[in-house]
Amino acid sequence: MKKPPRVIVRPHYPGGPKALSKFIKGNLIYPKGALKHKKEGVVVLRIDINHKGIVAGSKVKMSLGYGCDEEAQ
Repeated sequence: MKKPPRVIVRPHYPGGPKALSKFIKGNLIYPKGALKHKKEGVVVLRIDINHKGIVAGSKVKMSLGYGCDEEAQ
């Protein structure tokens, strides 16, 4: 008997990229340290998602500091 092919489904946000951007903008919280030092920018994360779609871990790939990395995670 032949095994069915394994299908890997890429994770996606319900509603698509526009809905994800809206969610992030609506929930963005600047850390006090970043506000105090007038820091803004981008934090890049590597996020591992398990087979159930749950975040299993994350790692900061590009840091901003001042509490922004922790907030992003």
